[in-house]
Parts: sequence; structure tokens; C-alpha cells
Amino acid sequence: MQKKSIYFLIAGLAVAWAVDFLFYKKPVGISVGIWFIVAVLALAVTGWMRGIRPKPPTLILSLFTIAFASAPFFRLEPFTRFTGIGGALFGLMLLTSTYKDAQWPWFRLSDYIVRLFLLTAAVFWRAWEMIFPPKPKAVVDDSEAAALAAEPPAKNRAVWPVLRGILLALPVLAVFAALLAAADPIFERGLNDFLNLFKIEKLPEIFFRGIYVLFFAYLFTGALLHAILPKREYARPDPLKPQVTPFLGFTEASIVLGSVNALFAMFVFIQFRYFFGGQANISELGYTYSEYARRGFGELITVAIFSLLLYLALSTATRKDNPGQNRLFSTLSVLIFAQVLIILVSTFQRLALYEAAYGFSRLRTYTHLFIPWLGALLLIVMILEIIRRQGFFPLALLTFAAGFTITCFAFNIDGFIARHNIQRAILSQQEGYQLDFEYLTELSNDVVPALVDGYNTTLEAPGSTHDLLGAALACRMYAFRHQEPQPWQTFNLGDYQAILLLNANHTEWDKYTLSFTAEDYRGIAVHIGKEIHYCSNNNGFMD
Repeated sequence: MQKKSIYFLIAGLAVAWAVDFLFYKKPVGISVGIWFIVAVLALAVTGWMRGIRPKPPTLILSLFTIAFASAPFFRLEPFTRFTGIGGALFGLMLLTSTYKDAQWPWFRLSDYIVRLFLLTAAVFWRAWEMIFPPKPKAVVDDSEAAALAAEPPAKNRAVWPVLRGILLALPVLAVFAALLAAADPIFERGLNDFLNLFKIEKLPEIFFRGIYVLFFAYLFTGALLHAILPKREYARPDPLKPQVTPFLGFTEASIVLGSVNALFAMFVFIQFRYFFGGQANISELGYTYSEYARRGFGELITVAIFSLLLYLALSTATRKDNPGQNRLFSTLSVLIFAQVLIILVSTFQRLALYEAAYGFSRLRTYTHLFIPWLGALLLIVMILEIIRRQGFFPLALLTFAAGFTITCFAFNIDGFIARHNIQRAILSQQEGYQLDFEYLTELSNDVVPALVDGYNTTLEAPGSTHDLLGAALACRMYAFRHQEPQPWQTFNLGDYQAILLLNANHTEWDKYTLSFTAEDYRGIAVHIGKEIHYCSNNNGFMD
């Protein structure tokens, strides 16, 4: 065993214990950010003990990983939390795979796959090598014997026999203790008194938690060893070097690109003739503008993504034997992306019209935020193709994913939905539109500041919007008053701000009458005059 390897096990145990302490039977909250900070610190400390100082790309990746992991602390909206945690996990895996060489900005797609695969394998076998080191190879000459004799003895070599002995002794002691307790009642009583000191009724839970902590410690130790003591050093990859040998003829690729360009040109012509042309042209065909607009924005986004995948496949597989072929391929590719950008503008406009007609929802808002980032990615791919730097597409893709994740994080999606739907309700009172109370109650507590602002600004507004907002806030006030106490690990800033706002104005929400309607199993109802609205169970209301 190598000197100081015990510190890897200690760090792995610390990260594994943090999993149990922060997450066992606890909803996520601030705990996610804390755990990722612990994991990144474990990498930094073990690397520092080996004389490894993080390089700038490693520091950047560490900061982004921790920033993504803070999403469950700042937001309650599910998609934001999912993308934040997913981005943090990917960032931590990439950080572990490249901690020493920091080569990730130059990776091609195949390099990402290979490095992450090697990390997956290493977490299972690197710790095994440390705990059960292979026998030393036979000495073949006097110089090798002298070198081995000159090596300093490993001070922690005796630790592993002790640990293995304890693990072997525990089940043996358990069997003999059970037999002796069955044979002698006095011994049994003494043994029970001793075990009661450790709350024996929780022994199965403690045993289960101990087992999975040890398992995670094993995996994390392997990951740390792989990050700080990789089995081999890698040369920095060349992003411009082809990942596979091109095998597709240029003629075949040109036909594919040319035919797709022709199809897109026809579609773009129709967009300019009808959709971009306004209501009059569409009415000629028997459609209203909103009927025409609300169809197809999902399909058009799919077209944009498939176009990008088609380009990547052809760019990788096509043989381009001379500068003329390179120029023609670039021209056809850029023309496709230029038309796709026009299609994305049409998609965004369709979505905006659909939102104006039917209001905002989470899925529509995700799409609303996704389209501009997808357009930016396509624009970057066009530039890379023109300047012959196509190999940097993976870095562009990472930038796109990080930008979209941070946008969702900073945007407060549920608050955005509430603000726009409230404004739409105010402007549409004369058309008979009513605010969707049920949908408002299904949103997370990120929405409370927007609801309070809307309630205050609609005090003099005609219609039912003001009372619907007050009823929605009364539902949330009820939920906060009746929820079970939560451990500090679940703390969330959105919940905290919501509690402060609701408590500060609780006399307003107390005006609304709430009742439990057990007869129809719909839970808590709030009364607005003769109308009854039901609080959503998604936010913890009683059934």
C-alpha cells in the first residue's frame, strides 16, 4: 500500500457519512449544496496532500458544480432542481475524471465517454486494490532489492489487518453471544442491558445505514484514488483530430444536405407567406391566427435538434478530399442552420401566441427559455463550421447546457408563470377569462412573492382575481401552519421567504374561510362568496 493512502479512505468515509447525515429520510434542500461542497473539498484536500494544485479549468468546473448544486437551496420548482442536481452530478464526475490534468475543455465527445467510463470502473476496483494490495513482485536483481529496502515502511500497513479482523469478528461474536444468551438467563439479561445502551430497537436501521455508508465510502474512496492517483497520464486531446475515420462519400452527403435545404426552403417560404404575413393571409385558408399558431412548436423544436444531430453525423462521417468539398459542405451546412434559425423564430412566435391565448404553464415556460439557448447553440455551430473549428462543439454544448440550467435557476419559473398569468387575467376580465386557481395552488412556494405582489396590485381591479389570489395565499398559510417540523437539512430560501411574507400579512389571508370536505375526498376547500375552490395536495394540504 502506498504511503498516506489511509487519507483517501478517511476522505471517502467523510463523504459517505455526509450522504447519510444530510439525506437519510430527509427531503432535499440546503443539504445538496453542502454535500457537493464536502465532495469537492475531499478532492482538494487529498490532492493537496499529494502536492496537486488545481488548475484554472478545474477551479472553474468546481465553482460551476457547487453553483448548480445550490439550486435546491434557492428554488423549489421541480425542473430547476432536477437540472441543477443533474448538472452538479455531471460536473462532479467530470471534475473527478480530470482533476489532475484539467483537460476537459479540449475533449471531443468520445473523450467524455471514455473518461466517464473509466471513472465508473475505477470506483469499483481502485479501493479494492488499496485495501487488498497485490503481492509484491519477485526481486530479480540486487539493484531492485536495494531499492525496495530503501523504501520507507508504510506506517498504516498494520491498519488493514486490524480492520479486516474486526469485520470478521463481528458476525462470529454475534452468533456466540446469541447462543450464550439462550443458555443462561442472567447472561441474557446482562447482554440485553448492555445492548439497550445502544438502543437495540434501532439496531436494524443502524446496521442498514452502516452498510450503505461503508458501501458508499468504498465507492468514493475509489473515485478519489482515480482522481488524484490515476493509473496513467493522458496527452491533451486535439479537438480538431477526427474521432473516427470518415467513411461516407462526399456526393452522398451533399445530396442529403441539399435535399434537406430544399425542404426547409419550402417550409420557410410558407412561414413568410402565411404565418409571418399576418392574420389576413391565414384567414384565406379558414384558420384563425391563434389556431394556426398553436400547432407545431414542439415539432419544430424537434426539427432543430434533429438538424443538429444530422450535421454532426455527416460532419464526422463524410470524406472531404479537397478545399472545394470543404467549402461546399460548409455552405450547405450553414444554409441549413440559417433556415433552422428562421424556423426557431417561427417556433418562438407560435409559442408566444399560444401563451397569450392560454396563459403560461411550466412546460411552455421551459420551452420559452430553451428556444433562445438552442438558437445560440446553432449560431455557435455555424461559426465553428465556418472557421474550421468543429471539434470544439462539445465545449459549445457544455456552455449551452450550463447557460440553460443557470437561466432556469435564476429565472424563478413558478414566479414568472404567476406574474404573467395574473397580468393576463387583469387584462382579460372583459373577455370572461378567470385566473386558474387550481394551477396556482399546484405551483411551488417560489410563487408566493408573485402572488403577494399580485394580491396587492389587484386590490382596486374589477373581477375576481384579487379574491382568487387571496384564497391561494390562504391555502398556503394553512399548509405552513399544519406542516410537520422539518430538519435543518431541508432548509430552502424560497420556503423561508414565503413564510415571512405570509406571516407578515396573515390577517389578510385569515379573511378567507377554509374547511375540510371529507365527504368528497377533495381535502381543504376555501370559500369565496358562494364559490368553493380546493387547495392542491401537491403543497402539503391535508387529505
